[in-house]
Amino acid sequence: LPPHFAERLQQTFFPEAVAGLTWDGAVLAVPAWANITGLWYNRQVLQEKGIADIPSTWDELFDLAQRISTVGSDGVVIPALGTLPEMWSLGRIMVAMLVSEGGDLLTPDGRIALFAEESRNAINKMVEAVQRRALDIDWRGGRIGIDSDLAFSLGWNYFVRTIDTQTVKDVGAALLPAGAVGHSALFYHHAVAVAKGSNQEAAFDFLEWLTFEASPTTGLVPLVHSTAASLNLPFHMDAVTRFPEYYGEYSDAMFDFMRNMDYGVSVMRYIRQGVSPDVVGTVVSKILDGMSPLQAINDAIIEVQINIQEWQEMLKGRM
Repeated sequence: LPPHFAERLQQTFFPEAVAGLTWDGAVLAVPAWANITGLWYNRQVLQEKGIADIPSTWDELFDLAQRISTVGSDGVVIPALGTLPEMWSLGRIMVAMLVSEGGDLLTPDGRIALFAEESRNAINKMVEAVQRRALDIDWRGGRIGIDSDLAFSLGWNYFVRTIDTQTVKDVGAALLPAGAVGHSALFYHHAVAVAKGSNQEAAFDFLEWLTFEASPTTGLVPLVHSTAASLNLPFHMDAVTRFPEYYGEYSDAMFDFMRNMDYGVSVMRYIRQGVSPDVVGTVVSKILDGMSPLQAINDAIIEVQINIQEWQEMLKGRM
């Protein structure tokens, strides 16, 4: 982006969102259409269980979820907390958990951090939560609302699309639980860039207008409007407060979920080094399937090393 455009973006958008699209000091694109991890909760279920306060830490959440889980007619425990089984989702929630506990998938300088004590402790904590039936990694974890028996769901803001406007009042959103060093959340997003060409300057002007300028007839900022209309999150709080009508009945839930952006880590921190957070979800899945934690983490490290090497070779080929 041109320097003045990049500076304007850095002053307005969440810093981590812009940093994720910055390479060698240059901002490459405008982040758009974000989804971020967070905690959904069902007010009706919690009221029935006599729960007034939302857990603020991982330990509190897992302990409470285990305590209020139910037992089915077949004698099987039905966890009160759920999350999706897809590796892309589980992996991103796990990376957020690693960071909140003081660990990470990669260090800032690109070294693999899965064998760090903090990372291993976080992985073990998630595995133990499943094993003691505090957490269910299943498709039911992707639906939270009046027709759900879940009290909590570790998920994404787009889950709001599964909630109809009549029952959204029974659903609340909160920060992803805090670990030993505080809160964290992982967000992923699309981006809008300008390709090289003879009309590049005009294209940059148009993109800047799409990003910042309100329409003289509607008062809407095009990129923000399209984000809100699709129930995705924009990248600055002002965008939400200026256009509450586009979230309608979902405004309260979306506003609360957007608070996670204050602690957000961009998935681009890992993707731009050739590494997908999915790998951490795979570690958890392998351990739950019976593999030793040491072997599961070692397999992940080998995969990450290969991915980083392939990525670096690809970048060299483009230079």
